Amino acid sequence: MLREHEPAVVTVTFLCTDIVGSTRLWQESGALMRERLSWHDARVQELAQRFGGDAFKARGDGFFIAFPTALVARDMAVTLQKALVQEFGDTFQIRTVLSTGEAQHREGDYFGLALSRAARVLELSHGTQLVLTETSARLIEEVEPAATAQLKDLGTHQLRSIEHPERLFQLIIPGLPTQFPPFSNASLPPHNLPRTLTSFIGREKEYASVEGLLSKTRLLSILGPGGSGKTRLSLQVGDELLMRYPGGVWFVDLAPVADGALFARAVAAALRVREDAGADLMETLLSHLAPRNTLLILDNCEHLVGAAAHFAQQVLVHCSEVTILATSREALGLTGEVAWPLPGLALPPESVTKLSLLMRYEAIQLFVERATAVSPGFRLTSTNGASVARICRRLDGIPLALELAAAWISALSPEQIDQHLLDKDFLESVDPTAPQRQRTLQGTMDWSHGLLTVPEQTLWRRISVFAGSFTQAAAGAVCTDDLLPAPTALRALRGLVRKSILLHDSTSTNRYRLLETVREYGLEKLNEANELPAFRLRHLEHYTALAEEAEPHLRGPEQKTWLDRLEAEHPNLRVALTRPENGDLALRLATAIFWFWRVRQHFTEGIHFLNSLLTAHQSVNPALQARAMRALGILSMETGALSEAEQALVVSQRIFESLGDLADATTIAANLGILAINRGNFSKAKMHLNKAIQFYRDTGDKPRVAMLLTNLGCAIMDEGIPEYYHEAEKNFRESYAIDMEISDITGRLSNIFNISYTLYKMDRFNESKERMLEFLKLSEANNILSGQVKGIFHLVKIRHSISSDDQEIVPLLGKINQLIAQGNSPLDESEIKEYNDLTHTLCGRLGASEYQQLFDQGAQLSFNETLKLIESGTNNEI
Repeated sequence: MLREHEPAVVTVTFLCTDIVGSTRLWQESGALMRERLSWHDARVQELAQRFGGDAFKARGDGFFIAFPTALVARDMAVTLQKALVQEFGDTFQIRTVLSTGEAQHREGDYFGLALSRAARVLELSHGTQLVLTETSARLIEEVEPAATAQLKDLGTHQLRSIEHPERLFQLIIPGLPTQFPPFSNASLPPHNLPRTLTSFIGREKEYASVEGLLSKTRLLSILGPGGSGKTRLSLQVGDELLMRYPGGVWFVDLAPVADGALFARAVAAALRVREDAGADLMETLLSHLAPRNTLLILDNCEHLVGAAAHFAQQVLVHCSEVTILATSREALGLTGEVAWPLPGLALPPESVTKLSLLMRYEAIQLFVERATAVSPGFRLTSTNGASVARICRRLDGIPLALELAAAWISALSPEQIDQHLLDKDFLESVDPTAPQRQRTLQGTMDWSHGLLTVPEQTLWRRISVFAGSFTQAAAGAVCTDDLLPAPTALRALRGLVRKSILLHDSTSTNRYRLLETVREYGLEKLNEANELPAFRLRHLEHYTALAEEAEPHLRGPEQKTWLDRLEAEHPNLRVALTRPENGDLALRLATAIFWFWRVRQHFTEGIHFLNSLLTAHQSVNPALQARAMRALGILSMETGALSEAEQALVVSQRIFESLGDLADATTIAANLGILAINRGNFSKAKMHLNKAIQFYRDTGDKPRVAMLLTNLGCAIMDEGIPEYYHEAEKNFRESYAIDMEISDITGRLSNIFNISYTLYKMDRFNESKERMLEFLKLSEANNILSGQVKGIFHLVKIRHSISSDDQEIVPLLGKINQLIAQGNSPLDESEIKEYNDLTHTLCGRLGASEYQQLFDQGAQLSFNETLKLIESGTNNEI
């Protein structure tokens, strides 16, 4: 019999339960919900005792119960489901899941992948449904072969945060429903949590503390030095609490953001919020967040404390449903903030030597797991146990320090690592006035750095100029020279990966990254070697070359490929522009990625960098200055700063004219024509645009002709004179034909939408519908969420203009709402008003209950189901 304090690895089957729609039930009738919940809890406890289960945890409104066999767990689940249906019918339902596997049992709790897997399956399952993982299903079949007939294969599913897909089964329970909608991750709250490449070791108490604090405060800051595990804990909290936040959990990595002026832009990128033309980005973010029950994780705030505090203050004031979890080395200093210091991992006292007791401590667990990852044959033994314990104590339980030490287990024994760390010189070079944990981490870095080969040390410091992640090719281009030739650098890169200094990026195995603490150390070493300016310049040269290679492809058939490539390099583009070693190079980079900023709507960022560079480097090449001014003018126009836009464009035009560059001067004239549209001066706009179109027809510049024809059509439509709408249609159709010829997807989408809208305004509904369906399908094929929202919304408008089939329109409104919840609304103010007016009207006509039911059904529709609903309802009516 194992004593409770000795952790045991056991094989168990977990039965996990969850009440369906508990929030809604509480809101509808708190008293009734309390009565039902009391009945439910008593019944679960009674059945767990009767069937020999260990009800070890209650989370939310559900239970986690451990059983020695899958068969007994199944019997309790079936009994519980039948009892609930008999007592409450379909008014009070639960989900049930069985998952079997190894788990560690200690201090009355269970930990392991089988439990995590059960929780993830629970998120997908339906009320009265009993879902089993494949292991649970097979164990039941072995004991009870007849059960095979009751097991329905649900196929293989990729579960959230679980690396490998899982095959799932449904138990058919006689007398209960057997048909359920297919599983869909679309029903989960949205998130952008990066996939973690290592398991979460220990920290159960810390996790429980953070979870509890988040239910009591809206601003919680996890504080600790670099390497203490703040980021890993925050990601685990976000992952586990996803279902608590219907508006999603959003992770904002601030480490690559060097300038507080770009704070809001970093948040917008994480939230997938696009900048609205003419709107302040902070106001756009607040409008987006205000109605959403959301958890924001602001990671690595310490170098942007002022900007983080300002942002958090605005969110707390204006967005009552938003909770902020920050990680930092210092508090934000706001009223109401809970500053929570993160302790080191639990350490064994010197008196503990027994292996089973050593493995009870989190620091030991982490060291052993990471050591096993680099040396699969490693085991904690009576021979090395004392050394491992001393290593953990010496490193104060700091996760990063432990991982760096464990990475050497393939080359050094624990006894040798222990001896190195106990050497009198271990902390000799570290500032003695620094806090102990900071000294320990610095000492570990110095020690680990000292064990590397000279090429590995050289590469470490040089790759520290990268921000975010980078490719092997980029590292070769920036970091190699006579001192570190390419073959040597490649071997050094592989060595740094083996020794856990360099990590594979979670988004791609072809990209690498440094933890921020490791990167900061490398930059210090680069500065000490007097190489910092030189390699920052090489970094700038590399990304300027990449941007100029990308520039001609940012319009045309390869646009998405190159935009995505620049998006992956976005942190590096930012850091290259933040402290440039060469003004001309930096302006070349900024002008080359101007179209990327525009298409991906990084307007504020582009304006910030262009203004800074033009102010700091006023003696650059005139042609380059003119291009930069044009970029600044266009981005300013996108944000609604029309006076600033005109000023920049006029300066640009004058420079081009002085250089005799008629083509670029004409481009500026076209830009001024678009500016005139925004100001409502349509006659001036048409004059500028027609003149520019003729110039580009004569020079054979088809892309510019297409773009300006679209702008001319928009000018005519914005003028609002119905007699001229046919001219707008003609311009859009000619532009579309050119876009087809030059394979410009963005242009095609724009013109299909414009043609449909023009036809709608001319009451040619059937033609408008066909074009909008084309727009919708092309948007989905290219994974353009905003296009899907606008397409469905305008098809609803067309439908509503000629039909009052409310029961088929409401599900489409629900689908629009579900798509908008995945990102920022692409609808403009007038469209949002139309949407809200329509929902109010239809809710009044149908009644709240029927409206909500249809609305919720629409949110669950797949794209093909949505398309089928649209087409079935419009083919015979328009």
